[in-house]
Amino acid sequence: PLSGVVLARAFLAGGLSTYLPVLITQQGGSLWLAGASLTLFEAAGVVGAFAGGTLSDRFGRRRVLFLTMLVASVFIFAFLSASGWLQFPLLLVLGFSVLSTMPIFMAIMQESFPENRALATGVFLALSFILRSGAVVLLGAVADGYGMRTAFVISGIVSVAALPLIFLLPQRRDT
Repeated sequence: PLSGVVLARAFLAGGLSTYLPVLITQQGGSLWLAGASLTLFEAAGVVGAFAGGTLSDRFGRRRVLFLTMLVASVFIFAFLSASGWLQFPLLLVLGFSVLSTMPIFMAIMQESFPENRALATGVFLALSFILRSGAVVLLGAVADGYGMRTAFVISGIVSVAALPLIFLLPQRRDT
């Protein structure tokens, strides 16, 4: 189940981090605006990464992971429907929600394998990097064939489809 959720996150995070400037320029925005959009997304993601682990410690890993993935899934569609300056607050929410999941995944891995935390973290990071690379390539191919907006819609659909997998993740264990 973790691989499926990580793959869904890879489509959202990889797609937005890699292709957001392309989407903004295709919509008529300047390169400056595209760069500012990516900066805003990533800056909100830094805040989300710091907050994600703390929130999951307090409210539970699966609950926070489900909420952040649900918010990201909804807001990618809202972002694609919006235009102009309305996209900026949506990017803040997207950045926070999409990028806040990595520390939660790391905590799940370390709690699931308390005797081999380093190995578990290494395997998870390798899996994450491989899935993200593949997702970015697939999204690029879809964008080349069907358009950038279609690629982002697919990333949102994949994210929604992975939501049930979150409930199959292991419960938190005290270590």
